[in-house]
Amino acid sequence: MQQLAVISCIQRPTSVRRSRVNLTGRDHELGVIAEVVSAAAIRGSAILFVGEAGVGKTALLDLAGDMAADTGQLVVRVTGAEFEADIGYSALMQAVLPLAPFADRQ
Repeated sequence: MQQLAVISCIQRPTSVRRSRVNLTGRDHELGVIAEVVSAAAIRGSAILFVGEAGVGKTALLDLAGDMAADTGQLVVRVTGAEFEADIGYSALMQAVLPLAPFADRQ
């Protein structure tokens, strides 16, 4: 059974493979991400990145998504948009709709 890790907030085509960025000075964060990705494969896990614009949240999220995909986990990426702020469960719908083909329909 394939595992699910909802990790990132940036949507990119799955056919595009980015080169990994060297995240200097982020050893602690990289260790936490590795632990979360490893745990997600076994029992599910989540991580939240918070910070001002430009501090590297997207780079960490991209790395987390890549690490999960490299271990065979299914990564679902969602994007938040300000104009959707009043639409309830918008990000949840973005995360769940791509999973519809995997639903057990009896």
